[in-house]
Amino acid sequence: MILGNLLDNAIEASSKVENNRIIDIRIKYKNDILFIYVNNSFDGSIVYEGEKMKTTKKDKETHGIELNNIEKILKKYDGTMKVYHTENRFHVDILMYRV
Repeated sequence: MILGNLLDNAIEASSKVENNRIIDIRIKYKNDILFIYVNNSFDGSIVYEGEKMKTTKKDKETHGIELNNIEKILKKYDGTMKVYHTENRFHVDILMYRV
């Protein structure tokens, strides 16, 4: 579910960019730690409510919950997620530990 949500988000975000569409995915498993890194181009549109990112989609009831769902899963399994961006690149780093 985590990887599917990340890929859906990356594909949709990069499809809105006219030039230099990029999706970079790296997955590594070492010493019982799973690292997932997703970096994609996007149009630079981000809406914040306080410190939390909110969806820019019109249907806010059914969209924009993917990162929240990922956070819930990671919390359940003691994982971590870092989300950050530049003007035109969006990054998600995930660490999951074998229990």
